Amino acid sequence: MEILNNRIDKFGVTEPQIRRQGEDQIYVEIPGAADPERVYTYLRGKGSLNFHIVDDDASARLEAYLRENPGGLGPDLQPRDPNILDAGRIVRGYYVKDEYGIDQLVRYRVLYEEVGLDGAHIQDATVGSDPITGRPVINFALDREGGEIFFQLTSANVNKTLAIVLDDRIKAGAVISEPIRENVQMRGFDQQEASDLAIVLRTAALPVDLVVLNQQEIGASLGQDSIRRGLQAIGLGFALVIVFMAAYYKGAGLVADLALVLNLFIIVSILSAFNLTLTLTSIAGLILTVGMAVDANVIIFERIKEEYRIGKSAEAAVRAGFRKAFWTVMDANITTFIAAIFLSQLGRGPIQGFAYTLAVGIVSSMFTALFVSRLIFDFSTESVRAKKLSISWRI
Repeated sequence: MEILNNRIDKFGVTEPQIRRQGEDQIYVEIPGAADPERVYTYLRGKGSLNFHIVDDDASARLEAYLRENPGGLGPDLQPRDPNILDAGRIVRGYYVKDEYGIDQLVRYRVLYEEVGLDGAHIQDATVGSDPITGRPVINFALDREGGEIFFQLTSANVNKTLAIVLDDRIKAGAVISEPIRENVQMRGFDQQEASDLAIVLRTAALPVDLVVLNQQEIGASLGQDSIRRGLQAIGLGFALVIVFMAAYYKGAGLVADLALVLNLFIIVSILSAFNLTLTLTSIAGLILTVGMAVDANVIIFERIKEEYRIGKSAEAAVRAGFRKAFWTVMDANITTFIAAIFLSQLGRGPIQGFAYTLAVGIVSSMFTALFVSRLIFDFSTESVRAKKLSISWRI
């Protein structure tokens, strides 16, 4: 369960539910519109990646045979002519991704059936980039046994092609130029596929193989009422704040309302861009952010009012008010942002969802309060040359 939790946390979803069911089953519930095939790849066993040596002579014979007999392969990828393949050989397709990210079959290759190296020997896997081409590179660190196996494999097959087989599909191949021991580099993956594969392999050391007994994609009817009530709370709180600011601060309140609308738009846009799931705790983070965004505007407006009361012009009062309120707003938000960062790193599930929304909201609210509001005030006092500020009923 711990390994599954690590895999799904790195998968990027929010608030997964993982619990035991019976004596030998684990129930996993992943919110959001996840790709079922991608989820299945994460949950299955030890990570289906193997290294095989390519039989180049047999591959050439197979290509010639398929040119003359286009339907010469059966559904099990075995030639209909039994004389094409020697004993101990298998046929696998070589796939590359097209411009839409879909695997396309390029050719068939004949491999030695014996697995040269099993992916279970991989201790760590990271994604880097090729310094020349800039394309993603997967770096593997093997355990001691795997390093010895791989060293013997590469030593005995110098100048032969090593195929990297993922889920019975050849994804990359490389000519072995020299023996390799512990550190391995793999190429031929796009960024998304390389990241997915590295995550699976980093947590591949399961003591048993997992079998997915049942996988279903269901609608969000359960909990829909709670989500609706949460959204109603955001809408009601948002409306009350807008009315209060406009009534209490007059024209300046309308500026704060515009900044608040922009703030909410930015938050939702960022959450959507990173494909984060909006759950109940995320909604709580949004509600808290709305209140904090208005708090920053209130601090700024009160400082402007103090400067305006002592006889400064509208332009000077705005400039002094924003300058004196700047660090007050920054200090209050930075401390909360630090707390949100720690929550996102140390917490899991609902805590992470709340922390991510809160962190994004803090950054967005500081931007709208300190820069967007300032831009509107500066436009009215410097460009329009307004002589009076509409910021209070008593001034």
